[in-house]
Amino acid sequence: MDSQVDTSSSIYQDKVAKANQRFYDQIAEVYDEVDQRRSGHIDHTWVDRVLKKILEILASTNEAPEELSFLDAASGSGFLAQRALNFFPRMTVLDISQNMLKRINLPGTLKVCSDTRYIPAKESSFDVVAGFATLHHLKSPKNFFQESFRVLRPGGILYTDHDIESQFVNNFRPMLWLYRKFFDHGKDYLKNCPESNEQDYFLSEFHGEKGLSGPKLALQLSDVGFQVKEVTYHWEGMGSPTSFLSSLGLSGMLKRRGLAPIVRLIAVKL
Repeated sequence: MDSQVDTSSSIYQDKVAKANQRFYDQIAEVYDEVDQRRSGHIDHTWVDRVLKKILEILASTNEAPEELSFLDAASGSGFLAQRALNFFPRMTVLDISQNMLKRINLPGTLKVCSDTRYIPAKESSFDVVAGFATLHHLKSPKNFFQESFRVLRPGGILYTDHDIESQFVNNFRPMLWLYRKFFDHGKDYLKNCPESNEQDYFLSEFHGEKGLSGPKLALQLSDVGFQVKEVTYHWEGMGSPTSFLSSLGLSGMLKRRGLAPIVRLIAVKL
């Protein structure tokens, strides 16, 4: 990354957003084939448990469960929306890539092509806004938090998950280097889609290399006006590494910051 570029500017944020749009428009056809972490051979019932927890937090609302509305922001090919639809029938998926949205075929689901910085919805439109493996693609997660706060009703929930955490990266940098050398999906996307380019890939994975700080994200949520209900570090949904740790009985012991790669956030709009 060019050290002379002002990465804090709105122009640079636009550059990152456009890189995401181009890259995922180009690889949409092979997205699920190349990255099979969301495929049926991996146990994803843990997502259902998180969604049920969100329902429990929302239980104090006057709205009946069947009326609850869910926005899957930066939805990709619809992994989270597909599971959430079992709990939240009023489903909206939003992604900056039109080609990724075309891959989603969920009954009754509204598709919106837009940037997470500009959610085209009125204030208090949703009960839940979720971003699954979303934050590391964004130059400024706080902008997404602010927009989520705007479109959530009072008492609504913001849920984010499956973004790599910075302390884990710092603690296990040599091991991560080896893992990425042999299992990085980026080179597979570039190989399968010659029209895509490496610069767009690295810009689209803006925080992918260094990770995001769970405590700093929680502080940003509080600054925006959210009440942070949960900051969790975990291995769930990681495929083979999760299975290996479970076989050793270690997966539960390693759910601490710096020992688990993934950060999950659940926050309530006050």
